[in-house]
Amino acid sequence: MFDEYVEHASAPTGRSQANYGLPNVQYEGFEPNPFEEDPMSPNDSSFPAGISQPPIFELGRVQYTLPAPLVHMDSSSYILTMAFSNNTLRQLNLRQPDAVASITLTTKKSPSELTIYRTFMDPTGKHTIITTEQGDNFYVYDGWTKARPLAKFRMVIESVAWNENVVQSSSTNSKAASTREILIGARNGTLYESVIDAHDDFFKSQDRYLNTLFTLPDRQPIYGVKFETYSSPESKSRRGAVLVTTATRIYEFQGALDKKAEDSGKLFEPLFEPYRAQSGTTPPKFIEIPGHLARSELRFYTPAPTLKDSAATSRQLGWLT
Repeated sequence: MFDEYVEHASAPTGRSQANYGLPNVQYEGFEPNPFEEDPMSPNDSSFPAGISQPPIFELGRVQYTLPAPLVHMDSSSYILTMAFSNNTLRQLNLRQPDAVASITLTTKKSPSELTIYRTFMDPTGKHTIITTEQGDNFYVYDGWTKARPLAKFRMVIESVAWNENVVQSSSTNSKAASTREILIGARNGTLYESVIDAHDDFFKSQDRYLNTLFTLPDRQPIYGVKFETYSSPESKSRRGAVLVTTATRIYEFQGALDKKAEDSGKLFEPLFEPYRAQSGTTPPKFIEIPGHLARSELRFYTPAPTLKDSAATSRQLGWLT
């Protein structure tokens, strides 16, 4: 998106080219497309007559002055989150370009003592987790102007698996909004489970619990994590499958889930219990890529839910190196 970044302002007179200060702009928002037809549009002879196919993706120009060097950027459901080196964040609603929310971290530490590493957004764009290089973590919900600390989270987060089956319905009620059970992949090679609630009680932490599930044998950073739940016709119970990736390995875990009550939490405890018991003798199975890679990314394609299948499962995955 920022490859097509433009700025509509002439440089002030008397300023040399060596000055790299941010220029003033005349407006902020989307830059209209000057072309009548999209040059990337697939509406050509390769498609049957009368059928209009939307492009795989589109590049839109956004006019916005960055208040500080950009550290990380994430986008979900038309919400763009940008984290800056001065420990502030900006959230832009891409459907309302003039709606820009400024977010600060609830901390007394200065940028020299606390450095934002990256952000993680859920599929709805309402839940955002901010992790720092020092292991402090924060959470912000849709409409908040301050990111609140996650007291139980003391790790550098590298990946988050959101609970896509329930986050769509739970996030519609701001008074009871919750991430439900999510998985956290950390730099120390440990996988955690947690539930984060978006309540308004300032004296109560947003993280309901943080449960350690499994530590990889090689203790490499967990750069990707994803889980799916499904029903087992044989046992008439819910089961789960979890994929975990490091820079060069992809692990798979399968087993039964614990769901005795609607809000009991700790859904994945029974799934990982057999793996923890055998970790000293039989490590979990994995596929490894030869070589020395710096990191990898795990991405999934999940189709939109339908009337017949309100909780669609992922159809394709990409392991990017």
